[in-house]
Amino acid sequence: MKKIGLLSLTFLVFNIGFGQIYAPEIQVKNIPNNSVGIGTPNPYYMLDCRFVNTDTKFLTGNSGNWGANGIRIENQTSTLGGMSSLHFRIGTSDTHLATIYRGENLSDLGIFFEGALTHLFKPGLFGLGTANPYYSMHSVFNNSNTSFTGGNNGNYGSNGLRLENKSSVLGSMSALHLRVSDADTHIAAIRQGSNNADLAIFSEGAETVRFKKNGNVGIGKNNPNYKLEVNGVVRANSFSAVAPPWADFVFHDDYQLSKLEEVEDFIKRNKHLPGIPSEAQVKEKGVDLVEMNKLLLQKVEELTLYVIRQNKDLSKQKELIKKLLQTQKTNQ
Repeated sequence: MKKIGLLSLTFLVFNIGFGQIYAPEIQVKNIPNNSVGIGTPNPYYMLDCRFVNTDTKFLTGNSGNWGANGIRIENQTSTLGGMSSLHFRIGTSDTHLATIYRGENLSDLGIFFEGALTHLFKPGLFGLGTANPYYSMHSVFNNSNTSFTGGNNGNYGSNGLRLENKSSVLGSMSALHLRVSDADTHIAAIRQGSNNADLAIFSEGAETVRFKKNGNVGIGKNNPNYKLEVNGVVRANSFSAVAPPWADFVFHDDYQLSKLEEVEDFIKRNKHLPGIPSEAQVKEKGVDLVEMNKLLLQKVEELTLYVIRQNKDLSKQKELIKKLLQTQKTNQ
């Protein structure tokens, strides 16, 4: 019995020395380099693990057995911050994927590039550039760029979050989906052509706001032709606009006030005031509120001048009537 055991051990050591292990569960093949197969006699990778497991979730078991086959790397330290990791190297570049011990039954998952922690997964939280994420996704970076400067492959010189859809089909979208309970909102970039995309906000799948590359914004309009175009009623506590030259030129000494007879004739022929857009023009082009306010003020100022002129005429007429009455009384 001892001889059989010794022969078996010698055979195993001999094969290990030549870089090969043979067992029904573990096999090594030269194709062309040593490859290890677990559960397969024909490994195609340096480590090829194959198994059949019908478990659909990880169930707590004895000694940390969670009911699903796979690869296990265990560090039995109980020191806080202790790590169990996978080391990936390409050329002289090193990346580590590590579980970081935080306490009993508690650990984080970290990604390290060249020894520096860049991504951290805490229970329910994900950190980019931070070891202490406070949100479901928390990105921290230090970048002094004050503008987006064009670079190769669309890299515009400022850190942040990038969502990329490589489709060149017009109307293709790259979107951020925000959900609260059963309410859905999407913020999406919509391809319009080469180096041209709109930004749109969708509520329950319906577009509500559109931002164009030229700076135009549409609310209820997906192709706004103005800096702000709204399809609906706008309500505000106040409104301020930069006005064109105001209508006070009416009070300048050289302003030619039209005769009332001329105004009357124009109204009879055109059915609107001189200098005021017609109903047909308003229906076709809309109303420029700032310009219309200026025109309305101009008409009020003209009316004021007409009233002042008529008041002067009335005063002269009163004075003339008074003199005529005095003359009539004297002659009686």
